[in-house]
Amino acid sequence: MNVSQAKSTNTDPIPTDETRDLTFGIYDVLTDQGHCLADVVLAPAGEDGEPDWATADPANVRKLPVVKGMRGAGEFTMISGLPGSGKSVIVTDLACHIAAGLPWMGRKVKQGLVVYVAAERKKLTERRMLAFRKKHGVKDLPLLVLGGLIDMTTGTLHAMAIAMAVKKAAEITGLPCVWIIVDTLTRTFGPGDQHQSKDMAKYVRSCDTIIAETGSHLTVVHHTSWAGERGKGAIDLDGAVDASFMVKKNAAGHVLECDGTDDGEEGVICNFRMESVGLGTDEDGEPITAPVAVKAADVAGFAKTASQTVQAKAETELMDILTELSGGGRPVGGGMWQARYHQMHPDVKGNTIASRWKRAVKALEEAGHVTSSGTPKIYVPALVQNEVHAPDALAPAPSDHLSG
Repeated sequence: MNVSQAKSTNTDPIPTDETRDLTFGIYDVLTDQGHCLADVVLAPAGEDGEPDWATADPANVRKLPVVKGMRGAGEFTMISGLPGSGKSVIVTDLACHIAAGLPWMGRKVKQGLVVYVAAERKKLTERRMLAFRKKHGVKDLPLLVLGGLIDMTTGTLHAMAIAMAVKKAAEITGLPCVWIIVDTLTRTFGPGDQHQSKDMAKYVRSCDTIIAETGSHLTVVHHTSWAGERGKGAIDLDGAVDASFMVKKNAAGHVLECDGTDDGEEGVICNFRMESVGLGTDEDGEPITAPVAVKAADVAGFAKTASQTVQAKAETELMDILTELSGGGRPVGGGMWQARYHQMHPDVKGNTIASRWKRAVKALEEAGHVTSSGTPKIYVPALVQNEVHAPDALAPAPSDHLSG
């Protein structure tokens, strides 16, 4: 598979002439076919290793999955959670499943080399992988664990070193690297300040370098603030990722959910619990164990409730906003409605806000709480629509082109 970052306004330096030719070759062909819809362009490779243009269509542009329904090759994601939430455990479990080519939590995977940059607790990560092999009865896996002191903010030297290690591992295993995990952002941030945009931008640049050099999907594991609502630090990382996931602990166990995405569905990915696996004894005769993730049953409808949390909150907030903007019955343009909703969540990406807005508005209309008309659409709360009789109450809505 050939992967390149082809941007319509490409100001980033391109390392070699060969890369430049490949980049614009992919970009131009997809543009001619009308399929160049995103910054990251993927063309599946044919048997000769060259791009297979015949199948480079919307069905696989940015949609070549590592895990069906979750990740695409060449994309950038973030998994966050509080300390002890189980984020590293579930990421390790997924990494092992992909390396083994085993279905994960009922989802198909694309087998390939996985590289785990364990800058935090490398030995523990290795024990968890050993526990996985024992639990599932598998031996050799195309799975590389890297450790050491890593600095992703002082230039891109360490990012390039990671990319070189990935390429070497791919040569040895004979398999493409489909996923790179960096665990955690804090332990690979170097001397930078996570709360400073300029430093976070440098970190993102290093991540982009790894993706560009390897063509792999890259995931950064990150700690949330103690409020548990988003990853710590400057919002530049939130804006850079294609999707973000959150791991939370609850009375029923643990849950992994997607809490922000450019072009997918938000909600619960899986419920899981920890299962301890014995690995032997230490020099004092004490047992050595490590946890593995096991799919948990939906306890008391928790999965359904959790998946509806973001949507339900969005519906409530949007109804409050529409009621305020309508002032008792004036129609409101979708662009103004969505913009006001975004003002309430300035840290959330615009594409994620648009997705939440569309889903919530559709649900509100289907439930009969909101009515719409016209092109572009204007919206009125159903509760006040029947109470409006005066013609001057239906003043034209502010013009906008963002309405759905």
